[in-house]
Amino acid sequence: MTLTDWIAKGLFWACMFPAAAFVSLYALRSRWWATDIGRIIMGLCLSVAYMTGLSLARFVLDDFPGEDVFRIAGYLAINIGLWHMVATLLRIQNATRNAPGSGHVKHEEEKV
Repeated sequence: MTLTDWIAKGLFWACMFPAAAFVSLYALRSRWWATDIGRIIMGLCLSVAYMTGLSLARFVLDDFPGEDVFRIAGYLAINIGLWHMVATLLRIQNATRNAPGSGHVKHEEEKV
């Protein structure tokens, strides 16, 4: 293994612990499910923790049983989660934009 490989492996280990710690603490000590932003933060942090853990497992174990299944399932879950975040963002932005007093004027109202 080269020096670069050792540095990368060390950085993977260093990233995995705070990612897992954040997800664990956030899951156990916060009401993350109560708000849209809380669910988004949890989804993003779970994605980072999952991908970091999967990368570390690949690095340490080379090929491991079920690797392809874990990788495909992880990418699918992250893809679904990211599209859900986009939909949530658009829903919030549209609700804010159409709210009274938001300062946004619809084009039909401008013509009147």
